[in-house]
Amino acid sequence: MSRAPIATATEAQLSAIRARATNDDARGMASHGVALTYDQVAELDGAINLGDSPRRVASSGALAWLAERLGLRCRETDVGVECTPS
Repeated sequence: MSRAPIATATEAQLSAIRARATNDDARGMASHGVALTYDQVAELDGAINLGDSPRRVASSGALAWLAERLGLRCRETDVGVECTPS
């Protein structure tokens, strides 16, 4: 049985992550997960220089907040990062 794909972050969800807010958007991410493109991760963390290899997001403050505050497990994909409920 395959799981449904995780939706890419909306602007409202990105705003919640930027503000580190625990609001309805954050609660929705905690319940259903969220996917972020590499560009979204870079924008959230102040335009981290991802260089030729976009797979350098381990030190992302945004991903740390999603993991620590919302309890999401984040893993890299071909197009970004997928955070799923633990």
